[in-house]
Amino acid sequence: MINIWILIGMSVLAFIIGAVWHSPVLFGNTWMKIMGADKYSKEELKRMEKEMGKFYALQFFLTLLTMFVLYQNIKYFGGQNGVSYAFFMWLGYALPIQVSSVIWGSTDKKWWCKQIGILAGLQLVIFIIAGYIFTNF
Repeated sequence: MINIWILIGMSVLAFIIGAVWHSPVLFGNTWMKIMGADKYSKEELKRMEKEMGKFYALQFFLTLLTMFVLYQNIKYFGGQNGVSYAFFMWLGYALPIQVSSVIWGSTDKKWWCKQIGILAGLQLVIFIIAGYIFTNF
């Protein structure tokens, strides 16, 4: 049986982790440079932030979908070691997809390693935490 509250809670937690991850506290300044957003004026950034609502909604749905699939896999195949299972799901699926999206995207090559590190690192943290939560709750 699927615990929808665990899925929603983990998806919200993933958003919180992502917000901190992309904030100036951690990797936000580097991320802004990678994306070229450090060249925009404060007014342009504010305007862009106002237009992000629909993208956040889509991202939440995609995060919920990812958590659902990870949850199902851990419950059916992961046994008692959901963290280890989540790590291998990240290693085999999330990491290669993140790397491919960077190398085939429009990012300047000088930023590839940092962008991959930021994107894949965030996914790794989320997957490990989800693996722990999905196994223990």
